[in-house]
Amino acid sequence: MNHMSYFMRFPKGRKKATTLSYDDGVTQDARLVALMSEYGFKGTFNINAGSWYASNRNGAMSKEQAIQVYKDSGNEIAVHTYSHASLRELSPTHLTCEILRDKAILEDTFGCIVRAMAYPFGFRLADNEEYVIRCVQ
Repeated sequence: MNHMSYFMRFPKGRKKATTLSYDDGVTQDARLVALMSEYGFKGTFNINAGSWYASNRNGAMSKEQAIQVYKDSGNEIAVHTYSHASLRELSPTHLTCEILRDKAILEDTFGCIVRAMAYPFGFRLADNEEYVIRCVQ
C-alpha cells in the first residue's frame, strides 16, 4: 500500500503557479493593484517602510497611500528592508535591524504577519541567509 501524502499548495489542486512580485511601494502600484484585482491576479509587494518617512521618496507612496492601496487588497506584503539597504554592505547586527524594523512596521500597518522578503538590488549572500531566515520566520 502506498502511504504517500500530498500537500496542496495551490488553489483547486493546481500543480503550477505564476508569481507576480513588485518592489519599493511606488505610486504606480495603485493602478497595478486595481488592474490585478480587475483580472483576478494576486501578487507580492515588497515594501521598504523607511521610504514613507524619507524627505525625498523618489516616487514611493506615503504610508497613507500604501494603506489605501495594499490593505485588504488580498495581495501579500513582504519585507524589503527598512531603508532599501544593500545587504552585502551590512554587518549582521545592522542587517537584522533593517529587516526586523521593516517587518514590525509592515505588520503593524497592515495587520498581518509578514513572512516573505525580497532582497534589495537582488543581492543575496550565503553569509547573510541565516539572519534573513531567522528574521522573517
